[in-house]
Amino acid sequence: MTEDLRASGMPGRGRPLRLCAIGNSHLAALRSGWGLCAAAYPAVQATWFGAMWDGIAQLRRVGGALRADHVPKVEATLAWTSGGLRQVVFEDYDAFLLVGLGLSFTSLARLYGTNRTLSQSKALPFKRLLSEAAFEAASKGLVQGSQSLALAGVIREATPKPLLLVPDPLPSEAAAKGPEAALWRHLASDADGASLLARFAAQAHLAARSVNAVFIPQPPETRASPPFTHDRLRRGAVRMKPSGDTLFEETDIGHMGLEYGAAVISSAVAALGIHAS
Repeated sequence: MTEDLRASGMPGRGRPLRLCAIGNSHLAALRSGWGLCAAAYPAVQATWFGAMWDGIAQLRRVGGALRADHVPKVEATLAWTSGGLRQVVFEDYDAFLLVGLGLSFTSLARLYGTNRTLSQSKALPFKRLLSEAAFEAASKGLVQGSQSLALAGVIREATPKPLLLVPDPLPSEAAAKGPEAALWRHLASDADGASLLARFAAQAHLAARSVNAVFIPQPPETRASPPFTHDRLRRGAVRMKPSGDTLFEETDIGHMGLEYGAAVISSAVAALGIHAS
């Protein structure tokens, strides 16, 4: 993997790798986590471009850059997270990291929650019976139709530089007590849960490969019993706002804090062939 990435335009010795990270609300965890581990990676210089909700969907390729022209709210958030930059200029970076952006196991879990095949469990009520082919096509569509893959395609058309994709985190263990508790408890106890996790990972790897990118799975040390993230890793989860980071509500089970972010960004940097000093 490292040889392939270097062949795509990695910098030589003597210059830091300029990493451009772009993402939705889940970028905040990595951006915060970088503060914990950046000192261990002096060979990496990271720049963050983030926007809440679907703000990143407003980015358009204009020449050699990604811009959110005429969308003041998105431009303001990009500038705040990046330290003043309002566009992503491709030639200014050596590698790109896309974070979240709808590349989500939770979406597949919810598809399963209402749609099932004959070979899948009937222990949890569902609405529609699908053929194996239809379920496979639907699950692939969730990955391939994600904002992450769409943006990856745009970036790949502009540059051959290394491109990494990080998914949304798995929900915290608190999901087993939340509004969708029945679904998550079922996935934690039924063999279908492990099967769905494997399906998502395989489809994400294939989709990333289709745009000559690398899928970075959630680090094992952050994962609790499948299909969850350790609940303690929710600590410090924040919303990115031009006015400043604000903590997510205690009831939020999908966003993680800086300890989770440090683990993920370290995993991504390692995929580029750079390890902690």
